[in-house]
Amino acid sequence: MNRIDLSSGDYSESARTDLDKIINEPKEEVEMESLDEAVSGQAFASYQSQRETTRVLFITQDTSILNQSMQSLDGYIDISELFDEVHILILRPGIRTTTPVLRVSKNVWVYTATAKYWWWTPVVGYGIAKDQLAFAEGFRPDLIVARDPFECGLLGYVLGSAYDRPTQLHILKNYEDPDFTSERSNRWRKLIAKFVIPRYRSVRTLTSKIQNWVEQKYEIIDLTTLPRLNLYERISKLETSIDLKEKYRPFIFVMLYVGKLDHESTLHKTLNAAQAVLKNRHVGLVVIGDGPARKEFMNKTEALGIKEQVVFERSVKDIIGYLKAAHILIITDKDEQADESAIRGAAVGTPLLLSHTEVRDDLFVDGESAMICDAEDQKCFSSKLGTYLNDVELRKKIGKEGQRSVLEKLHEDPAEYRKVYRETIEKAILLDEALE
Repeated sequence: MNRIDLSSGDYSESARTDLDKIINEPKEEVEMESLDEAVSGQAFASYQSQRETTRVLFITQDTSILNQSMQSLDGYIDISELFDEVHILILRPGIRTTTPVLRVSKNVWVYTATAKYWWWTPVVGYGIAKDQLAFAEGFRPDLIVARDPFECGLLGYVLGSAYDRPTQLHILKNYEDPDFTSERSNRWRKLIAKFVIPRYRSVRTLTSKIQNWVEQKYEIIDLTTLPRLNLYERISKLETSIDLKEKYRPFIFVMLYVGKLDHESTLHKTLNAAQAVLKNRHVGLVVIGDGPARKEFMNKTEALGIKEQVVFERSVKDIIGYLKAAHILIITDKDEQADESAIRGAAVGTPLLLSHTEVRDDLFVDGESAMICDAEDQKCFSSKLGTYLNDVELRKKIGKEGQRSVLEKLHEDPAEYRKVYRETIEKAILLDEALE
């Protein structure tokens, strides 16, 4: 792994030589099909690029990409498998790192731009991009992808204009959400977004709901939703023999909660909402997870008078068996891991009771394929728990519709998913070439 200190020396020539050597190494030929009209839309779908290699610069604030085991945009695909050459520029407020440039794999370089204040990170990022990626023959990347419409989007637009490169913007969050606007600095970010978004020809969103919102506010030539991978169709067909009613007697109705039990956990919301139904000795809640707040949550069940009705399991080998056997899965957390738990539960046909998130709202319809509440609305959770408890046919219907929704809306074949993911990003290059 190459490590370069930006504080001294001019490494642009050695970096250029290194990059050329890597990119020109013999590769196995991979047949890339033309853009899929269903993904890229009708405009320019028939245009064919003769490009043999694609070099992409991703600009992001996601520090998880620093993970040495795999650099991923979606948590599944190793980004090194998508493009011939990948550069990742991370914008991060804080103390300057001692290794601002890392070569983390054969064709992936990671650059970290740190500054004391968040609003200065694009300036530092511009300096790093200029020093490390601008050579005598031009700017190294063929495409610039900004992973948010704020600092990253602003820097992506500036770099694209300065070096005449096509750009693509990814909008992964709804910045009109109250949880986002509650932070003071995000009010400034919203102003940046209003400036940035209309300056991109190619925009990708995490969900169709965000896409619809962008369509209503801006005129974007190339706008669509990023593809998503379904890893769960096969697990829906797995045979299991777990009987939770037998395992946890005298429960005849078993609710399931899955998640980390740390101080960010919202298990307390689940306990408060379920308190009334858990007064019935035949109704139980199985909590699968562990963490520093586990003892605190156990004490809360005692304080609420439902200690005997709540079972804490630190780990479960056959989580699929538990999901299939449970009468409902309750998810009050709003993070990405909780989104995955919801998708996994739906894929095996478990009826869901969820708090709102962009991903869940995009996949499920309240009352049809899941029961969905605002995260803070305890009365909603309690009411819908009671509805589930008393309506067997509704549970069957929602479980079936939730499963159908997940299996229809997500890609199952990982190879096809990788191809579509790459193509939807490369569409920005094709669009730029076609317009020229």
